[in-house]
Amino acid sequence: MNLKERIISVLPTHEECFINIQGTTLFVRDMKPINGGRATIDSVEGGVAAVELNNPSSLTVDFDAFPENALPIGVGLYEKQCECVLFPEGADELEWILFIETKYVNSLENAQKKDYGYPQLMVTQIKKTVGYFRAKNIISQDKRVNAIVSYPTLEDGFESWCFPVTYEDGTTESVEDILTNDKILIRATNFATIKSIKRVYLRK
Repeated sequence: MNLKERIISVLPTHEECFINIQGTTLFVRDMKPINGGRATIDSVEGGVAAVELNNPSSLTVDFDAFPENALPIGVGLYEKQCECVLFPEGADELEWILFIETKYVNSLENAQKKDYGYPQLMVTQIKKTVGYFRAKNIISQDKRVNAIVSYPTLEDGFESWCFPVTYEDGTTESVEDILTNDKILIRATNFATIKSIKRVYLRK
């Protein structure tokens, strides 16, 4: 089975969540703050602020817009989750995989507000989702994956204060720590560039 088939095998409700799309620029938006809906992906510029994926080769990608309670761990219990995951069409183990978590805030002050718990909450949501995928053998334990934590309504450049991230218990983790400990290459950005089926660059 390829990656999409493994996701659906473990999480059959996700089959209806998948979108297959191509385009030279793709926009990922979380519609929950807007209309309560799931994340979306399209090639339409403007409107709701988005994570912008440059895709100069117009590579076709599979996009799983996670529903609410997407990752069951018991009766009425669900793992923390990010917004979505995407990867090249037909991907298995050698291609890139990208997890995205967004927070829509109306100011830099709110993004940095300690009471809101950003960005540690975002990083935790990414790590829990990836951990779930590994535990369920959707992706292998040693597969390096990519992840973005994004504030679509803010100007890019927030990585300088997002990392190292400080958790509630006072521990901190740098980008390098997360790569070493969790095999997740993570960046705080609103942009990524799809270079090929083997490589995605977490920058414009």
